Amino acid sequence: MLNWELLTAALDPRRGSPMFVQLSEALANDIRTGRLKPGDPLPGTRALATRLRVHRNTIIAGYRELMAQGLVQARRGGGTFVADEALSTLRALDGPPVASRAPTYSIPPPPRPLPLILPPEARTALILYRAAPDVRLFPTSVLARAFRNGLRRHGRSLLSYGDPRGHEDLRRALSTMLSYSRGLSVEPGELMVTRGSQQAIDLLARALLCPGDVVAVEALGNPGPGPPSGWPAPS
Repeated sequence: MLNWELLTAALDPRRGSPMFVQLSEALANDIRTGRLKPGDPLPGTRALATRLRVHRNTIIAGYRELMAQGLVQARRGGGTFVADEALSTLRALDGPPVASRAPTYSIPPPPRPLPLILPPEARTALILYRAAPDVRLFPTSVLARAFRNGLRRHGRSLLSYGDPRGHEDLRRALSTMLSYSRGLSVEPGELMVTRGSQQAIDLLARALLCPGDVVAVEALGNPGPGPPSGWPAPS
């Protein structure tokens, strides 16, 4: 039987990477070196968390990371096992590194405006096509009362410019949630709250991508009007 306590040497909360990433990398290296072979079972999340003296959510997140990479697979009611194709997957992942490139433009091109397509609204049906809640269902009177009370008590601070990263109390709550549920050691000052997922994706794309980069997306995504001027169309 494998000595799973050996993994404690690979886990260090003082490192920059999250604990669950360290765990997944250590297990992937065990697969790479042959210590773990295809078909070998991994310990249960509770048992391994007890042995390594970490939160169980850290083990769950590490296993999920390995599943996302195709290195392990879960069997309903049977546990988690090293995938049969784990070695070939690792060879593909360990291919020649891609040289990092800095963006070649100073200011990203502005996005094109989305076309305004508003089908008729049926009074007896919910509106789902906007990927947003049906505004007709908003409790406007309750919302107005909450705004009025908030402005009466904290009007001066609420009407001024706030932290561009988002409200501090919200970021603190998110930091706690990410620590408990994802095993991430992140401070509130390292978080940014965006105005929806599209703004987050836009900021990440502007920081990480260059014109001409190839990006894989899932089917049936948000149908936009196409890439901005100067960006190649997806093929």
